[in-house]
Amino acid sequence: MSDPPTHSDDPRSGATAPKPYPRTALGWVVWVGLAVLLLSLVNLDVYRKGKRFKIKSRQWAQQEARTTIAKLRVQQEAYRAEHGVYLGTTTEGEDDLYPAPGSEPQRRRFQPRIDHRAAWAILAPAMPKTQMWCGYVIVAGPAGSLAPAGPRGKSLFANRAPSVPWYYIRAQCIQGEGKVLVYETTSASDQLISRE
Repeated sequence: MSDPPTHSDDPRSGATAPKPYPRTALGWVVWVGLAVLLLSLVNLDVYRKGKRFKIKSRQWAQQEARTTIAKLRVQQEAYRAEHGVYLGTTTEGEDDLYPAPGSEPQRRRFQPRIDHRAAWAILAPAMPKTQMWCGYVIVAGPAGSLAPAGPRGKSLFANRAPSVPWYYIRAQCIQGEGKVLVYETTSASDQLISRE
């Protein structure tokens, strides 16, 4: 019978078990390099997803603004047919947007009855959704006077008061990083003006 090995090279022996990696400075460099590579790939993926979201949110905002403005135009004509004037949504000016846009592209709730926005409650059927990418305002006035209009509205009418009741609609969509999309249209034209 032979005795079991007692030398220190036996891999089953706990005394000389190999050290876990990394054993050398080169091993540390390799592990750190792999960690950096993995983190950069994860960050690149997050960056790409963020960029895709920004592109998509811009497309969603554009589509929403065009659709909503078209529906608001129809709603305004129906209101004028019934009341003889167009309906403005503000007494505070052309920057009184609803829902109020934030600093980043995201949807905001459209609940005019809860937010005590009487004119918007009347126009609510024209809004396509209850969560909006853009904020909207409608400034309306009587024939022969541009008094309720702000600077942008006056420029839309070339500083000449229409001889009939009028309105203009502004949609402002936040795109982040200081970018804002603005869409404008008037009762006098079917043209939708886009500004950045």
